[in-house]
Amino acid sequence: MAVSSLAVQRMQAVERPSLRDMLAPHGFPSDYKQFMYNGGLVYRTSYKEPRAACVEGWTKAGVDPDIVKHMTVDQGVGSPWISCCRDMMATKDLLVEYGGTYGNFLYEIELDNYQSIDAELAYTTIKHKDKSPFFWQQEVAVFKRIRGDQVIAVWIKRETPAQNERKEPYFASLYERYTREQVLRGL
Repeated sequence: MAVSSLAVQRMQAVERPSLRDMLAPHGFPSDYKQFMYNGGLVYRTSYKEPRAACVEGWTKAGVDPDIVKHMTVDQGVGSPWISCCRDMMATKDLLVEYGGTYGNFLYEIELDNYQSIDAELAYTTIKHKDKSPFFWQQEVAVFKRIRGDQVIAVWIKRETPAQNERKEPYFASLYERYTREQVLRGL
């Protein structure tokens, strides 16, 4: 049975290049794979409006893929890496304590296998130091693109804080969680 050209195009569209393949033209050593993060749930604060984030995701077209520079310059200026965090509590702290500095929304994102690297491990290994400047964030860096369909949920600040009758954590009284489906339906 012959496979139609449309089916072949669909299969090719699903195949995504690995992070290692994407980094190869930039001269990264082959052992760079030791820093790869095998996917999972990460968190990101952002100013991007929820609907736009759920549809477009994030892209970064920086020209210098050096992860050490990314973690040492202001907000990764010139870097193609998109910063995320493995620790939801650290990300919530960023939002509550520095509200508006790093973004107004907290996103839960499900990364594909090997789409990103453990930036903490990369930084400490390359620099031979005990801790990176942002060790408490447990940073995961995604190369160039997070797709909109990878957004699982967004936490949005409530207009009035919720009554904390059930002894909810402080963050839950200030922010409310909406799934991607709720956002796309219009909250």
